Amino acid sequence: TGMASTIGAGSIAVFNLANNLQSFPVNILGVSFAVAAFPFISEMAAKGRKEELALSFARTTRAVIFLIIPATVLFLLLRAQVVRVILGSGRFDWNDTIDTADALAYFTLSMFAQALLPLVTRAFFAFKDVTTPLVVGAASVVIERLLAWQFVARGLGTPGLALAFSIASIFNLAALWVLLRLRVGNLGEKAIFRAAAVMSLCALAMAGAVQGIKIALGDLVDMHTFVGIFAQGAAAGAVGILVYLGAAFVLGSEEARSAVAVLKRRLAPSAALNVRQENETLNAE
Repeated sequence: TGMASTIGAGSIAVFNLANNLQSFPVNILGVSFAVAAFPFISEMAAKGRKEELALSFARTTRAVIFLIIPATVLFLLLRAQVVRVILGSGRFDWNDTIDTADALAYFTLSMFAQALLPLVTRAFFAFKDVTTPLVVGAASVVIERLLAWQFVARGLGTPGLALAFSIASIFNLAALWVLLRLRVGNLGEKAIFRAAAVMSLCALAMAGAVQGIKIALGDLVDMHTFVGIFAQGAAAGAVGILVYLGAAFVLGSEEARSAVAVLKRRLAPSAALNVRQENETLNAE
């Protein structure tokens, strides 16, 4: 924020707005999964059962990646629509939208790292180790500041600050991951990378669908109105999500099949209730 104040008028607002937008899915997905997994991970760490800890860690990591990848694609391809719909009012003109969207694009590069950091950090907490995350985090801050200074000096402006933030976040995750592996052993990287590869293929299909719908609707709706921008973004996002989930299910993604199973379980009580009500109605008649 201090560096943003030296760039020009509105730079602090642009940086904070873009950061707030990308933080929403990161916090919703990363923190919630980390909090849910922490009790079991802590129990396994206390009992010295590192294999079960690693299994739970890998399963949670795959779940977070499965959800954060489509969020990253949506924020990257629909960043202008997201910024304009949420912030585009009053004196927030199109130039402000472009500046915020550019910063948001660089923030999205590290959404996966930001989403996984709460889980990796809590894995150290499970071993009653707060020093390692603190030291690595401090090193990441130093790297971020140095990179930000370099990027601003080269004229990258506010997007350069976001890029520095992303690089530092990825470094933070990578360093903590290596140190955690030295402590625990195998963290299930093979299964994680295999799942991530499948999800990446699905994300490519999703990106094609999002871009196609976005271009097609660009000529059909009035892009100078809130309704037009919202319709374009919502339609492209909805189709993209369906393509991603469908591709993941077809390719045998364990996370996609688990999501479908959870959905079926949640819908089953409602279906059973409807059948019971219909039977009661028929009996009454």
